[in-house]
Amino acid sequence: MPALAVNTPMGSAALASCSTIDEMNKHGEATRELIRESIDAWIDGFVSGFNLAHGGNVAEHYFEIELYDWVDQYCRAHPDDKIAGAAEQMVVQMKTGAPLMRGGHP
Repeated sequence: MPALAVNTPMGSAALASCSTIDEMNKHGEATRELIRESIDAWIDGFVSGFNLAHGGNVAEHYFEIELYDWVDQYCRAHPDDKIAGAAEQMVVQMKTGAPLMRGGHP
């Protein structure tokens, strides 16, 4: 899937490959910020949806920036994975209550 753009359908961040995060750096600042905000908002929604579905707050011991950084690092290590897969792996790690290791790696 190409990098996210202004006219992408709702939820496109989930379907985008992890390589989108590195590809966004090839765009101008305004487009780069839009892509970043889209991905971060999707991650927020994913975690919120998980919390709603399962009760509780899996993210209560983490700062938002930790979540975004974790997904970025995971995606750099797994560029062919989807951003949704990265978020899912992050939640698996968050459920343990342990500190988020960078991209799932110490």
